[in-house]
Amino acid sequence: MPLVSTEAFVLRSYKLAEQDKIVVLFTKDRGKIRLVAKGARKLKNRFGAALEVMTHVRIIFHEKANRDLQMLDRAEILHSPIEKQPGLRLSYYLFYFAELIHEFFPDHEKNPGAFRILLNIQRALAHHQNLDYLARFIELQLLHSQGILSSVGLCSQCAREFGSILERRYIGEATEILCKKCKLEESTLLSIPIVKSIDAFEKGSPDWVSTVRGPVLEELGSLNHLLITRFLGKDLQSYRFRKHLL
Repeated sequence: MPLVSTEAFVLRSYKLAEQDKIVVLFTKDRGKIRLVAKGARKLKNRFGAALEVMTHVRIIFHEKANRDLQMLDRAEILHSPIEKQPGLRLSYYLFYFAELIHEFFPDHEKNPGAFRILLNIQRALAHHQNLDYLARFIELQLLHSQGILSSVGLCSQCAREFGSILERRYIGEATEILCKKCKLEESTLLSIPIVKSIDAFEKGSPDWVSTVRGPVLEELGSLNHLLITRFLGKDLQSYRFRKHLL
């Protein structure tokens, strides 16, 4: 049995038998994996706070061929996001970010881009960046990773380039961007401020935050919520909790 050591972020955990847990982690080298943490539900256990959501850890496990669930041997905390700034609001966003990563990416697929997103979240939290702005930015990154909102420059249906940033754009039945000619009756109009914000994001503008001031931030959140739900084919658990917690 080869010994595997890698960095990972904890995405979630759930009960297994009376004293154990199954832990879902996004690793640097292997993507999303699931490991059994023996004794992790005991009051005094060897993992401590290392299995808390969005904790950055170095894990060691023995890999056995033809086994779906490997056994977690050790987990060393590299960074804990709640160590210095605990609170209900932060806890919600940690759960939300972890759920997004968990749902957007399949098991056992190495994805350096997804791991960089997790590292960027860690850095942003360490610098106490605004959680609402951070959430909108991460949502856009994840949508872009799946080719959604990847360009407000042309119509997804007819491939015509839009004449200007002020030309009307619509979201179709799924996640496509349509022009006025191609739009459907049930299409959703994108406001000019939202188009400008998405365009600034696409171009990597350092002033992107300035495009989501005031009501635009809430509007972008609603749009991202719609597109994420359509892409996943379901609502996230986080969305059900949000209105009760924030």
